[in-house]
Amino acid sequence: MNNDEYHESGEFLDLFSLDAWQSLREPVRAGLAGATPQAGPIVDLGAGSGLGTLLVAEAFPAAHILAVEPSAMQRAALFGRLGPVPELRERVTVVAAGAQNAPLPDRIGGAIATGTPAST
Repeated sequence: MNNDEYHESGEFLDLFSLDAWQSLREPVRAGLAGATPQAGPIVDLGAGSGLGTLLVAEAFPAAHILAVEPSAMQRAALFGRLGPVPELRERVTVVAAGAQNAPLPDRIGGAIATGTPAST
């Protein structure tokens, strides 16, 4: 039995998320207005396939980003998105964990958690 809740639907989730992320872009950017990346990484809890991670990278071109994602299916999509971009590979650390048990640093510069299910 596979415990990955995206085991069967994960390959399609990115396609279904594109329109939602068009609507989320500005509210998420506004929510990040007070972030201080010099204080620590910007954390993307429930990073999924990385659409939010890309938004954080765009908003903070020099920030380190900690992408926390429990789903192996979604992490595969995230790595596929980061892989071709060396600059992103250097700035983004992907953690295989849920929000409740992610090994976070003592200080972070900000965080997003969009579309994160209660079990993440």
